[in-house]
Amino acid sequence: MSVLDIAAVTKEEGFDLHLHTTASDGELTPLELMQYAVEKRLKTISITDHDTINGVEEAYSISHNLPIQLIRGIELSSSYKDRRIDILGYGIHPTNHLKKKLALIFENRLDRANKMLKLLNSYGVHINMRDIRKQMVGELICRPHIAMAIVEKGYASCKIDAFRRYISDDSPTHVPLDTMSAEEAIATIHEAGGHAVLAHPRLIKDDQLVLELLHLGLDGIEVWHRRHTSKDVKKYKRMAKKYEILQTGGSDFHTYAHYLGEFGYKR
Repeated sequence: MSVLDIAAVTKEEGFDLHLHTTASDGELTPLELMQYAVEKRLKTISITDHDTINGVEEAYSISHNLPIQLIRGIELSSSYKDRRIDILGYGIHPTNHLKKKLALIFENRLDRANKMLKLLNSYGVHINMRDIRKQMVGELICRPHIAMAIVEKGYASCKIDAFRRYISDDSPTHVPLDTMSAEEAIATIHEAGGHAVLAHPRLIKDDQLVLELLHLGLDGIEVWHRRHTSKDVKKYKRMAKKYEILQTGGSDFHTYAHYLGEFGYKR
């Protein structure tokens, strides 16, 4: 999909370009998500699972039978100046180079989960890898899976409580994910024929850092997001126009509570 095609998609309502499935930390399978998008009468979507293309490839195999356009996507975990930065990739192809990068991230996520398990056990939270895998449909281990295992074992009342008590970024049992740099993530997306877009810039909480990231070769910025205010949207629109890059948006859908297709879009 070309830059012009993505720009055309975002000119009017009926799109959602930031969605997660059970291939990463979403609650709907690729098929369920596709069907739900059709029910919501969306015209174009992109499945952007964390660090995996398994979900979007599964969805792509059935998309031809549904009245909706699917853009192959991904949300790559990366880092810049010791900060976690998520980079969305649109129009990617499953190249060998991309698959090798994702295989490395897969192993890094498994290694982090094992380290977190040891720390959790040392703090009296006795869960194991079997407990985590019971919460998974796909193969990629994400923190929400660990959170749900903690809840199931009775150490927290809900997923949010589990994060707050044990596995948030500033908790003693959290282990940062070993990721590629933001520059490498952008290059990986470009190598796969895609367009690299900065995800939910408001969550970075540092406009200067956002501006620095825009100079690394990004093709766009996520202007609309369910956690962006109207003030944020205006600010990121100005940035996009100044640097002549794509404006994208999405609900960052993981669960029905996130309202598919609703993320403050307004031209």
